[in-house]
Amino acid sequence: MKKYIFLLVVLFIFIQINCFSSDVNFEKMGEYPTSGYYCEKDNQAAIYPYLYFANQYGLEIYELDASDDVVDLISRLPLYGDSRSINIKNNFAYVITISSSENYYQIYQIDICNPEAPTIINEITFYGEENFAKGYIFGDYFITKYDDNQYNNYLKIIKIPELQYMDDYQYSGAPFIKLNDSTAIKYNNNNLYTLYDFSDPTNITELNQVNLPGTDLDNPSNFKLLNDTLVVAVSNDGLSFWNITDLFNWNLISMLAAPPNTWWCENVCYNGTDLIFIPHITNYTGVTSIHIADITNPYIVDSIYINPPYYFISLGDMSLIGNSIFLGTWHKINQLTHTLGYFNNKEEIYSNYHTNNGNIYNNYFYLVFDYGLGIYDITYPQNMVRVNTLLDNNCLSSAIVKDNMLALIDYGEDKIKIFSLSDAVNPTLRNEITISYAVSADEILFNNDENIYYVSEYPNPELKKYDISQPGVSTLEFSYDLGTGGNGFIYNDHLYYLAEYDNSYDLKIIGGITEDDPELILTIEEFVQNFHFPNMFNIGNKFYIYDTSSYNPSLPRFYQINDTIDIEYMFSTNQHCGGRFFIDNNKIYISGYYSNLYVYNLTNIDCDTIDPIQEYEDFGSSVECLLFEHDNKDYLYHIQRTAVSVYEIEENGVNTQPSNKNIYLTSHPNPFTNSTSISFTSKTPINENQQIKIFNIKGQKVRSLSLRKSENTENGMLQYSATWDGKNENKQKVAPGIYFSKIESEEKTYVNKMLLMK
Repeated sequence: MKKYIFLLVVLFIFIQINCFSSDVNFEKMGEYPTSGYYCEKDNQAAIYPYLYFANQYGLEIYELDASDDVVDLISRLPLYGDSRSINIKNNFAYVITISSSENYYQIYQIDICNPEAPTIINEITFYGEENFAKGYIFGDYFITKYDDNQYNNYLKIIKIPELQYMDDYQYSGAPFIKLNDSTAIKYNNNNLYTLYDFSDPTNITELNQVNLPGTDLDNPSNFKLLNDTLVVAVSNDGLSFWNITDLFNWNLISMLAAPPNTWWCENVCYNGTDLIFIPHITNYTGVTSIHIADITNPYIVDSIYINPPYYFISLGDMSLIGNSIFLGTWHKINQLTHTLGYFNNKEEIYSNYHTNNGNIYNNYFYLVFDYGLGIYDITYPQNMVRVNTLLDNNCLSSAIVKDNMLALIDYGEDKIKIFSLSDAVNPTLRNEITISYAVSADEILFNNDENIYYVSEYPNPELKKYDISQPGVSTLEFSYDLGTGGNGFIYNDHLYYLAEYDNSYDLKIIGGITEDDPELILTIEEFVQNFHFPNMFNIGNKFYIYDTSSYNPSLPRFYQINDTIDIEYMFSTNQHCGGRFFIDNNKIYISGYYSNLYVYNLTNIDCDTIDPIQEYEDFGSSVECLLFEHDNKDYLYHIQRTAVSVYEIEENGVNTQPSNKNIYLTSHPNPFTNSTSISFTSKTPINENQQIKIFNIKGQKVRSLSLRKSENTENGMLQYSATWDGKNENKQKVAPGIYFSKIESEEKTYVNKMLLMK
């Protein structure tokens, strides 16, 4: 019996070794922020002249030049998780980041004494709770909202600046709204509100109930304290102003109804004297200015609109600095300037959108944003430089490269566009196919010939084949009714299509597409179940199905096609994966559902459910990962919604800390128009008098910049930075064009290429 138990233990250890052995090393070569997400509940803070944004990538800090109302990005600090809210007190920023798929959230304490080099001082993590991404500071306490798995509502009370967890406070009903530094208000019912004492949040007590009758407006959803005795209450259909000299007996001063067919949103900005600003939604999103010098007779001064495609969420945040209002939308910060409440201008101070996917052709990287195609030179993988932008006003998705052609869906113009990559930097439109109606979920698929296949979602799920063998000519070969919505891939001249039926998903195998005579060969009913919104990708005969739902997604399943209809289940994983993957040296490299990278070993799979042999947590929301083979080395490009990370893949050994070769020189934004932040990362200190030198394309020195030092507490690497404003030593603006930043270390000279645009 003992011998039998011993053999079982040995077998168990052998299986564990096969399922969990690790022999891959990621070496991070560079990271290139591409965009942000600027529409959340409390993700802005403004302290003149700085504007702070918490977004999916991390913390961004902008500086306002009051002389010309120009706003420049001066620093970016990546944070793990999706940054949702920010509060500031005493030179510290408190940022809440969430990771819903991993069921945890974090609170970061960030030193912002030097806004050009923010530094993480402390952090605290909470598991098994869903955070509402909304926080308040009451005196010496930071308070955030969350609920547990049973949907009970709590306040998380944390002492600052120690960032020490103190207690939870359970409550029911509507959320608390901060009124002042010691008081919160909470809706009860029928215009009845309750005041609470928050002077000691570890001992929250009810003060009194306040009745707010006598208005024709909906129940207010937010309150803004304008001074010690004046409060504005915000309803969707208007504003009401209250005197709170007696905190327990509010007196209505005046009301201002929203214009017809207008919905006023929660957030209000006050300039401290005679104007307030409120975002609104009519047919378009906009901002309204309201004059309140005579509080008994408030009136609308002006309104300005932000036209589509720049959407806005009603809970989005807004800030005011000087004569500028900053409104976050999905992908951009909108800067609205005014004079005495009359709007002068609107600017978009950040130009990139969320990344949809990417493709690599030769030494060029084609990154598809929601609006526009960015083309990057990756001849030097650690130095990714944008060299061109196409279709920057078009709604793009579902791009794919085959041979020397790039195909994508423009769902703004309802077209499939195929570009020739003969000139990789300046692709030319080769074929254009007009489709009836395109949505971002539509797919384009290449086969092993000069045809393109289109899987449409709406108005009818169909597979369409087009002959694009001749430039400028696109011929519809057939249109095949798929019956129901879904997604798929083409392998060995067959379409494998995952179709939804009655909350389960059938796998349809459709042949005859090469012969222009599509035919359903086999339907595997209920191929997957318990998936919310499944998607699938393939590499050759291997594919996997993953759940795109953000709420309790099912775990992915991997399969192998042995023959046309012989599909073999391979394994499942305990990790939430998503997006395209690649296979290299019999290992699968795949991006995690939120921000992780995973590597799975395809040899000796003895487990039904396996864990990765290596994983690495990155920043931002994952999209997919690509393989780039260059100079006999393998690189992994991790595409995220807001950034691209570049890794060198090394076999044997596990070391997630950067090595000496992780010394690199980068700049962001690149290209740039006003200024760019140049960063240099090194494992060893540099001379204190070391400078970054800027040269033009002729090799003439333009400028020398002193370096600022800050230590990266994540891995001990030393970081140095400098900001170049596009001017020479005489403070004169240089001409647009290509410039180079250069620095010399003990090991070698590092050069970074930059593009200054008009």
